[in-house]
Amino acid sequence: MNNYRLLPALLAIAPLTASFADEGDEGWDVNAIPGEARTISIDTREGTWMSLDVSPDGSTIAFDLLGDIYTLPIEGGEATSIRGGFEWSMQPRFSPDGSEIAFTSDAGGGDNVWIMSADGSDARALTSESFRLLNNPYWSPDGTWIAARKHFTTYRSLGTGEIWIYHRDGGSGVQVVERPNEEHQKELGEPAYSPDGRYIYYSLDSTPGGQFIYAQDSNGQIFEIRRHDLETGETERFVTGAGGAVRPTPSPDGRYLAFVRRIRANSALFLKDLESGEERPIYTDLDQDVQEVWAVHGVYPNMDWTPDSESIVFWAGGGIKRIDIATGEVFDIEILGSDYLLILANEDEHRHLGVDVTGLDALAGRTLTQLYGSETAQVEHGGIVTRLQGYQVKLFSTNPRYKSTITDGRDYVDGGTTK
Repeated sequence: MNNYRLLPALLAIAPLTASFADEGDEGWDVNAIPGEARTISIDTREGTWMSLDVSPDGSTIAFDLLGDIYTLPIEGGEATSIRGGFEWSMQPRFSPDGSEIAFTSDAGGGDNVWIMSADGSDARALTSESFRLLNNPYWSPDGTWIAARKHFTTYRSLGTGEIWIYHRDGGSGVQVVERPNEEHQKELGEPAYSPDGRYIYYSLDSTPGGQFIYAQDSNGQIFEIRRHDLETGETERFVTGAGGAVRPTPSPDGRYLAFVRRIRANSALFLKDLESGEERPIYTDLDQDVQEVWAVHGVYPNMDWTPDSESIVFWAGGGIKRIDIATGEVFDIEILGSDYLLILANEDEHRHLGVDVTGLDALAGRTLTQLYGSETAQVEHGGIVTRLQGYQVKLFSTNPRYKSTITDGRDYVDGGTTK
């Protein structure tokens, strides 16, 4: 049986060996622990509002969880922490050659765009905004530029966004999509380059007026997707209609644009065929987007295509999923943390009913699956109840993926000697 380590989602950790703030910054350090610290490990296979990205070779997923960034094999398995600390890091995006990851982090004191190697090393801040903060980085296809959303506030804390692009080597950036005016309060963001590098897609609240209003009717159109032409400077309304349209995600082959739209009260994953113009839903059980409220970090978490443009990988229902766009088949991509093996042995010939197994407090709420049979047991009040036949050995695991080839637990013991 494979042995997996704990998924290290930490709420608090010891100080990092290197500060992510600027060398000359004598002020407040995000990663400096203000008092006595405790380390709290969370053994989880689920997460909330997780943005993710697929590596260019299709082998790896990068995702965020509780302000840390992890990588995970595309087929599922053990998650590896590549960016952690007191800072809040999120929205990882692989560079086109797969060697680096751009991400959003407040390690320097406020949300800015950072770049690190794909293994989490050599992190550096690409931008250094102290007030007009940035998020949602997205690489240009040639790996030279990174588009991002810059946040602008008004006399209210609510504000709007602009799309800026930054050279990978630094600089003050170039404004691409400007807000209508300084008083404008409606959301704009979620930039994404087209695969040929000519266009930037983005979403915005296109309801009338310039003042933000909570709880608008999502049955109509709150958000739409627009497409900005980097060659001509022109912008067109690209995806509109009832239920709105957010989180534009173009396929690598340039054939489709994936996006999120509301169908009545439910958020759904849609495809727009860029050749025919057809729009159709392919998955209708997303978590609800946030079109009716403030969405400074995006209206739905980042998703991504596999390199062959045949599947989309996305977050929903607490987990990571992959959908085949041709068949509609959905696959769960499991995040494996700590796995436990429970071995129960009856050393006599008598049958025992109602065997109380205690001392399982660490597994509270988890389900144990019999590896060579069909029995399952939920750990409640620190234990489970089962039965044992004469000389039977039962093996339970917290990971049902690994089944034993043994057909009967009694085969596991022969004359008191374990095989």
